[in-house]
Amino acid sequence: TRREVHHVAKSLAQATRRMADGDYAVTIVGQDRTDEFGSLATSVEGLRAALSEAASDREALQRAETAAKARQTHMLQELREGVNEVVDAAVEGDFSARVDKTFDAPELQSLAEAVNRLQDRIGGFLDDVQGLLDAMARRDLTHGMAPHWTGRYGAIAQAARQSLGELGEAIAGARGTAEANRDGVSEVGEIMETLASRAESQASTLQETAATVEEITATAASSAQHLDSAEGMSGSVS
Repeated sequence: TRREVHHVAKSLAQATRRMADGDYAVTIVGQDRTDEFGSLATSVEGLRAALSEAASDREALQRAETAAKARQTHMLQELREGVNEVVDAAVEGDFSARVDKTFDAPELQSLAEAVNRLQDRIGGFLDDVQGLLDAMARRDLTHGMAPHWTGRYGAIAQAARQSLGELGEAIAGARGTAEANRDGVSEVGEIMETLASRAESQASTLQETAATVEEITATAASSAQHLDSAEGMSGSVS
């Protein structure tokens, strides 16, 4: 009847307005009709179901995006804390610290691995330098540094190798000079011993000569006394 048709049309119009406002929980009447209004009601129901499903998908997507943002924020916080710990340790001279978190986001994981590679590189270089210094402390100048370092690391390693070579040459030269000096000192010692022996021999000769001179002096004095006595006797005889 006309009243029924009017009711269906009015219901469809109200349902359409509610769907336009985002309310997809409406009930579409007239779907059981076999006329054009029934077809229209069925089409409106299909539109409502599609819009409702789309709204549900949109809400699910929004929830997923919100959860993803929260997870991203949490991962960024963890990465920031991990990097700060590594940097603080490096400032204090400790290069053993690492970012030990694993991140789902590839770009965050790549950044964490880059920080760890930097720590590995610096720590390895310092270990090599420490080994060199420890060997020098043991008077071992053959240790050197690994040749695989590049950039500033390689320049420092090359300077260390060159310094060790020059130091070794200087020590070898000083050792040769010391050995030459030792040989010279030994030769001077032998000369001094010879001179000392000769001096002792000359001193003994001088002592003997002095004793002979004393004897000659004593004989001369005795002879002078005899001459004096002889002169006195000659005077008396005269």
